[in-house]
Amino acid sequence: MQRGAEAIHKANPNVLVILSGLSYDSDLTFLKKKPVSLSFTGKLAFEVHQYSFSAGLDWRDNNANQVCGNMTDSLMNNAGFLLEQGYPVYVGEWGLPLSGTSKDDRKFFNCFLALAVEHDLDWALWTLTGSYNLRQGIIGDNEVFGLLTWNWTDVRNTTFLEKISVIQSPHRGPDPTYRHTHKIIFHPSTGQCIVKDPVKGIKLGSCFESDHWIYTPELTIGIKDSFHCLKAKGLNRRARLATDCVGGGTKWLPITASKLHLATRLDDYSVACLDVDSNNTLITTACKCLSIDDNVCDPGSQWFKIADANANAVTTN
Repeated sequence: MQRGAEAIHKANPNVLVILSGLSYDSDLTFLKKKPVSLSFTGKLAFEVHQYSFSAGLDWRDNNANQVCGNMTDSLMNNAGFLLEQGYPVYVGEWGLPLSGTSKDDRKFFNCFLALAVEHDLDWALWTLTGSYNLRQGIIGDNEVFGLLTWNWTDVRNTTFLEKISVIQSPHRGPDPTYRHTHKIIFHPSTGQCIVKDPVKGIKLGSCFESDHWIYTPELTIGIKDSFHCLKAKGLNRRARLATDCVGGGTKWLPITASKLHLATRLDDYSVACLDVDSNNTLITTACKCLSIDDNVCDPGSQWFKIADANANAVTTN
């Protein structure tokens, strides 16, 4: 790897050098014991791949919260540690079948989107290709992972394209101090964020039009430089903005292995999770898919990611 990197640098000192890992580019942990030593700096990046099948049959056979937590921990352990060392980490391959997305693939997709938003990851999708002239002896073979249709003229899955728009632009600027940092509250299942609404109080909308949220040490979620906070009003009731935030504000705690459920204890001491109903209304309902033995339940409607964003970052798609 080091000899190859030096050869690329010698041939063209103006390009990035990207190094990949072992085990189908899923493991860069060998660098913890033997870091790369090169003659140049400032242009080295590392690549990792992630698919639903990277976890074998876990998305089918095991609880989605558990699998999502394991996937996140594994990716951060196997490659994400390089972010802490100041290197860019690039997900050079990820994707899923777009011709008919399965329930298992949707769970993976929502987990991956949350991870990508949390760490503002750079990535490349497998794949643009709609079909192949010849693949494995098949003429005109269809690429089910392809963003384009078989004849390369249309988008295969417009919903997928809409959802990935949230990770196509950066949420944090290049300033390493992340000046003017605030939070967004991202809902992977819809690809949208919680925004303030003059009629409904709050709703789901574009993450690039999101209000500047804060997540306090007291576990309350509020709008920065305002008196408003996110309030649970009861089980199966609409979540709202309120002003009684100090002392009486709703506490929201990320729970389960996925860390994507936002749970709170209601006035009657029951526990509820932030949720999105069939009309895309933000409500609080009984937390679901909590049993690690439940491999069927899809927690997507209750998955939210509180993530850093930056006022200096790109704010248009």
